Amino acid sequence: MPSKADRLKQNPPTFGDMMDTAVGAKVIEKQIIVRDENAIQRNDDGTMTYKRFTMTATGLTIPDGIEEPEWIEVGNVIKSLESSISWVLGDWAEYANRVWRFSYEDIAKHFGYEEETLMTYGWVCRSVPTSIRNRGVYFGHARLIAPLDKTPDLQSAWLQYSAVLRLRVKDLKDEMGLLAVMPVDAAIGWLDTAMTEQKRLIEYDQFKPKQKTKKANAEKERVMTFRAYVDSTVDKLPYMDRTARAAFIERTSWLADYYAKLTEQAKGSQ
Repeated sequence: MPSKADRLKQNPPTFGDMMDTAVGAKVIEKQIIVRDENAIQRNDDGTMTYKRFTMTATGLTIPDGIEEPEWIEVGNVIKSLESSISWVLGDWAEYANRVWRFSYEDIAKHFGYEEETLMTYGWVCRSVPTSIRNRGVYFGHARLIAPLDKTPDLQSAWLQYSAVLRLRVKDLKDEMGLLAVMPVDAAIGWLDTAMTEQKRLIEYDQFKPKQKTKKANAEKERVMTFRAYVDSTVDKLPYMDRTARAAFIERTSWLADYYAKLTEQAKGSQ
């Protein structure tokens, strides 16, 4: 029986086959293929075409006379490809490794990838369920929460938190270190509360000055409520040492301080 590496060599899927599957090509007859007009199509010369744009190994060929909406549309396509390629590659490699037992080494050699890259992407995709993946964050965020695969609810909370607060990967790493001492339920509760407050701040910033003035008193009350929440939460965290408690207070107080600042600004505009 041929080895898995030999099977890859004997029956390698063509790139055209994979693209047909990816873009949803439908075979009507052997000689006729109907494609979605919005699909990225592979050409015989190895280039790929999206409507009037052609993607090559060294660049993007832009035809003369394109309109601005076309340029924006292809920009969105490129952005989508950029943000999803790590997930796509990871799921693809992980599937072959899990179902057919192809080694990452064999896959890497056959398709010209780095073995370590495929292993990392495959591990992240295996550890982070598709149901909790978030388009608002980068693959690097998912890589940080991948080790929490035994607690998918906490993974989901961290990804949502990162998206709402627009955290950089480094920021997420720091935040996770800060809350690492908390039990899972407590950490999820804190993240949910922080997200709720941040969403309210975003909503509040969108109000016009007069509307902000009308909401000033209500927001002042929320400031006091949130400060009380911070104080009571810290008091209930005896497992935190002094340094961790101080860091927790510093991390949470900015929300209340920001509310206070907005309240003062609203009063000043009266």
